[in-house]
Amino acid sequence: MTALAPVRVALLGCGVVGSQVARLLREQADDLAARVGAPLELVGVAVRRPQRRRDVDIDPALLTSDACALACLQDMYVVVQLIGGL
Repeated sequence: MTALAPVRVALLGCGVVGSQVARLLREQADDLAARVGAPLELVGVAVRRPQRRRDVDIDPALLTSDACALACLQDMYVVVQLIGGL
C-alpha cells in the first residue's frame, strides 16, 4: 500500500477560531486523515505578530507575518482564512 502525500494546510489567522482549528488539526489528526483520505499537515500560520504568546501550542517556526507568501506557496493545497475583525 502506498502512503498518500499529506494535504498541506495554511492558516491565515490564529485568534480565537484559528487557534482552535490548529489545535484540532493536531489533536484529531488520525480522525481527519481517515475522513480526508490523507494526512493533513499544518505548514504555516500567518499572524499579525508572530512573537505574541498564543493560546495554543504551535511551533514558532510555522508562524509568519507574510500571509501572501504563505498562501502562494507552490505546493499549498488548502488555505483557511480565519482573520477576524473589521
